[in-house]
Amino acid sequence: MARTLFKAGTRAGARSLGVATGEIAVGQWADLMLLDLDAPALAGATPETLLPAFIFGAGTSAVAGTAVGGAWDLSPLSLRERGRG
Repeated sequence: MARTLFKAGTRAGARSLGVATGEIAVGQWADLMLLDLDAPALAGATPETLLPAFIFGAGTSAVAGTAVGGAWDLSPLSLRERGRG
């Protein structure tokens, strides 16, 4: 279920907007998300359970930063941890 929802928000979402993106590939926009694997919401997650743990339980609490068009923007949590927020 988590994989289906993730695809709906990436590949299928991009396709529904008519945007040629939604996957990591040469020539595509680099919109990415960086997860904080030390976030409490992801505690105990394994490689097999990481996506469901994020989709169904972590929300933005586990997002350390995002990149839009290849430019990184760190979240407020990440900035606080680095003493800049």
